[in-house]
Amino acid sequence: MRDLYDRPQALRAGQWQRLHLMAAARGLAMQPINQPVEMVDREHEQGKAPRAADAMAALTGDPAWKPTFAFRVGFPRGRPPRARGGRWTPSCSADPAPLGLLGVDHGARRCSLEALQEFVDNFTYLGIFAVLLLGSLGVPIPEEMPIIAGAVLSHEGIVRWWLALPVCLLGVLSGDVVLYWVGRHWGEQVLNWRLVRLVLPPAREQWLKAAYRRHALKTVVAARHVMGLRAAAFLTAGSARVPFWKFVVADAGAALFGVPLMFGLAYFFTDQIKAIMADVHRAERWLGLAGLLALAAMLVVGVRRWRRRVGKKRLD
Repeated sequence: MRDLYDRPQALRAGQWQRLHLMAAARGLAMQPINQPVEMVDREHEQGKAPRAADAMAALTGDPAWKPTFAFRVGFPRGRPPRARGGRWTPSCSADPAPLGLLGVDHGARRCSLEALQEFVDNFTYLGIFAVLLLGSLGVPIPEEMPIIAGAVLSHEGIVRWWLALPVCLLGVLSGDVVLYWVGRHWGEQVLNWRLVRLVLPPAREQWLKAAYRRHALKTVVAARHVMGLRAAAFLTAGSARVPFWKFVVADAGAALFGVPLMFGLAYFFTDQIKAIMADVHRAERWLGLAGLLALAAMLVVGVRRWRRRVGKKRLD
């Protein structure tokens, strides 16, 4: 930072979690070190000579820039490098430039654990796909949640956006196609299940079939954006024998518009989403406290009323 005690600069520099996540994704271990920065603050408050501040500023190589946070950086030990061609050879892919900025010795070994990187990537993509697939199959999961999660992870550099976005689209459409074919082949049997009838009673089923006969494309597009009705509506589309090409065109067209739009908004407004989530967590704490106080008040009032009733009975 140019000025350690400028509030806007401090707030921007406080987003150091991105650096931490980027390093973890590349196989680096990063441990926050608070003591050097606290020593700088203590010297400033007590008006002492800025020895710690000068020592910290020397790390940047430019006295105009002052460190505001410190990490201890290194490679995890106790795990062998990846095997290539039947031999154990180091896998070195870390960029020396960022390592130098972080204060890592260029003469040290830069063998990143790419297996960990691949595992995190694969698990993340699979997790996004699985959640979207379950949501498409009728599990009460808002479709927006995994899409926003994929966009935020892409923004933080944990996953690649050009992979995460197609995974989101594939997860959304896969469940819809599965429901369509289940309805087409086993529609009557599945629609008579008690669990399905809770969401799709006979009257709604007939209404959907009539809507498909009149405006198949419009009905698919509308049902795609109604959580709770989407799974039942797509089952009904299969049982109503809506042509598969019409179903795919309508569903894919709606998804190709809605999913990238949601992904892009979450990607470019990640910082605002974090702030909103922080406010939501604060509100949840206050609501929880208010609920506990209300419950305690109800218990107190109930106990008092019970004592009054007991006292009246004794007097009688």
